[in-house]
Amino acid sequence: MLGLMDKAVGSLVEIIREKGLAEDTIVVFTSDNGGRKYSQEYGHRTSGPLRGWKGSVYDGGHRVPLLISQPGIFPEGERRGKVVGLNDLYATVCELVGISKPPPPSAEDSISFASYIKDTSVEMQRTSLGTFRLLNGWTHALRVGKLKFVHDPNTNDMEMYDMKNDIGETNNLLNGQFSELERERAIEMCKELRELGPCPLDGSTSFKEKCVMEGFKYDETFCDVAPSSSSCRDSILEIAGTGSLGCGFIDCDLDGALSHCPVSCNSCDEFGCVDSTVSFVVGSGSYTCDDLASLSDPAIENLCDDEKAYSTCRATCNACDL
Repeated sequence: MLGLMDKAVGSLVEIIREKGLAEDTIVVFTSDNGGRKYSQEYGHRTSGPLRGWKGSVYDGGHRVPLLISQPGIFPEGERRGKVVGLNDLYATVCELVGISKPPPPSAEDSISFASYIKDTSVEMQRTSLGTFRLLNGWTHALRVGKLKFVHDPNTNDMEMYDMKNDIGETNNLLNGQFSELERERAIEMCKELRELGPCPLDGSTSFKEKCVMEGFKYDETFCDVAPSSSSCRDSILEIAGTGSLGCGFIDCDLDGALSHCPVSCNSCDEFGCVDSTVSFVVGSGSYTCDDLASLSDPAIENLCDDEKAYSTCRATCNACDL
């Protein structure tokens, strides 16, 4: 399929060039969702290091490539690092071709990033991006800067991830003990996410009955953030010798996977508070928790302040008490 897609897209671009229309044509290449869940059975994990699959509120479900080309107009070979949604393409293309975006309710959630394509110093109008899953129970998520907030209204389970340092969404910052700053940030993101979706807190929706059925409360306690009852966490480090595989997409039958990835492998009861028993990758080297435990107490204490250590060597770092 990839070969056919390559040929089709390449043929189209070549025809545009041959007819001298390249500088007058905006080419957008993207996907409508993340990878398929069962691709790994065929030797290819389409979501790569991302957690989740098509339809998930985790990044593996909706984070996709976006390539935009217009020779002579857009910079070539450059990258952009800000978060945008496919819904933003509507307003962006309108601005690029010099027409006004139709008034609401048409594309009211579409925000143009046309200026940002040409100049990275331009301030982005979009400051957050919500993701919603309505199939087989409601879940939703909000990305603001490097932080991502995930919420299940039915259980009121809340998660928050540092996407700059934890692209695989393995270390829930709201697991166990967390700072007051993290709590306040989670509450802010929870409330913003609620207002973005179809179940706003003020009840101004024709879907209110359905919202209540899905677990949404209409009082100030809805976004209360309390420590998770579980201190179980996956390691954020890759397992050595697996080709850069980390938790969230590791084969749980692999030796040591249950201890390295107790959340992903559903083995928290037995392995949630023990050290990982596998070798893991740090920089260009391979190490074990025994290597950490063999150090002096001050050195252990210093290293255990790092998320890489306490998410992996949980017993040595007393992670269940963090």
